[in-house]
Parts: sequence; C-alpha cells; structure tokens
Amino acid sequence: MGWFLVSYQGHNIWWHSGGLPGASTQVFFLPDSGLGLVMPCNGTHKHLYMLAIIYRIIEDFLGLERKYSEWLLASFGAGGAQPLGVSKEGPAAPTAPLSLPLGHYTGAYYDPGYGNFTLCAPSAHPSEACADVLRAWAFFEDTADATRPVLYASISSVWITHLRFEHKHGDIFALFGTYLFPHGYGKYKSPFRYEHFQEGTTAQFVIGDAGEGPKVLGVALNGLVGETTELHRAGGTVKETAEVWLVKTDV
Repeated sequence: MGWFLVSYQGHNIWWHSGGLPGASTQVFFLPDSGLGLVMPCNGTHKHLYMLAIIYRIIEDFLGLERKYSEWLLASFGAGGAQPLGVSKEGPAAPTAPLSLPLGHYTGAYYDPGYGNFTLCAPSAHPSEACADVLRAWAFFEDTADATRPVLYASISSVWITHLRFEHKHGDIFALFGTYLFPHGYGKYKSPFRYEHFQEGTTAQFVIGDAGEGPKVLGVALNGLVGETTELHRAGGTVKETAEVWLVKTDV
C-alpha cells in the first residue's frame, strides 16, 4: 500500500484514506511526534469531515495553531463539502448529434486489462446479452425508452458494478461508474444505487470505414487518472492518447 507524506506546521505526516459504499476510513501517523490516528466512519465519502476532526486532534495534541481544521469547518458552511456522487447541475444538452444511430455504438468491446464489455442501449426488447444489464438499471431509469442517448454496461474487473455512458456532444459521452444494488443489500431489500462520480471522465468513440461504410471501431476512455498523462503530452490519435482503449470486436 502507498502512503501520502506531507509536512504540516513543521511536522511530518504519513496518511492514507480508504472506503467502500457506506464506509470511510482515515489512517494518520506522525512517527516523529509519537501520534497515530485511525478513524472509521459509517458513511460514504465522509473523508473531509473526518479530516477536520483528525487535524483538530493533531493541532491540539501538538499545541499547534488551529489552521487546517478551522479552514475545513468553514468550508462546510460555504458548501465546500459537496460529496462525491452529487452533481449540483443536471446534464447539459448535447451540442452536436452522434455520427451514427445509437445502436451502432452498442455491442462487444475488449481491453486486455479490463476484459470484455457489452454496451447496451435502452430497449423494450433487449438482446440476450443486454437483458440482465437493462433489467438491473430498470429499477432506476427508463431503460425501455429507445430515444434516450444513454449506454449501459456491467463490469466485474474493477470495484464498481456498472458503467453508464451519457451523450454529451458528437461522439463523446460522459462516463459514470456506478454500484447498483437492484435487490438491496443485507437486510435492506429495496433497490438503491451509488454513483462513483468523477467530473471530466469521458468516452470518445472512433468512427472508421470497416469496408461496409462507417462503423464504430472502438472507444477511448479518458479522465480516469485525474491529471494529464504522458500520452496526452506526446500527442497522437484518439486511440494513441487514450488512457484505456476498448476495441469493438463485433465490427
């Protein structure tokens, strides 16, 4: 496991956070000062609130000026503690249409690291490959309305359960990673979902000629790293600069 190392008012701090839906954790060590803090919390994305408590403890234990804890507390009152997964504004209307009908973007995709994906569009009569995916999403959205420019997929290679692609403009979609619990969890049996929201994560589809006219060749996922990558700095095609490139296998 990796650690973050920071200096706060002249004191070295080693720390890391963690979490799952419904739980947040913070672990802090100040080995030079003989202080260690482990804080679990029954709540999703409560890290900022936990930091305010942790830094108040550090400041008072070491006799430091209450700087960061006070700044965090003030930011909560100003709306600065907006949790991940909550968007203050609805999705913007697409400024340019898709190059092809939405159905052309559905189908099988593959990446060596993340495995196989099947992208599914809303449909009242889904294919066998998409039936389970749309059935899970049907608890939360109208998956039978074929006019909605949205794509869905399930995923088992990372910590989320499903992906949602929401059309932005042209052949670019906003990408959301989501935990779906269509049958609840534990003793709680009502359907619910938790969206692992990350502003700026996109999916850009590439259109090419596969011998029978224009078709979708693959999709580039970007914004997952959270910063500019060396591939983007070097420049190149959409495929060459993609953080993840999913090739369409049923072209």
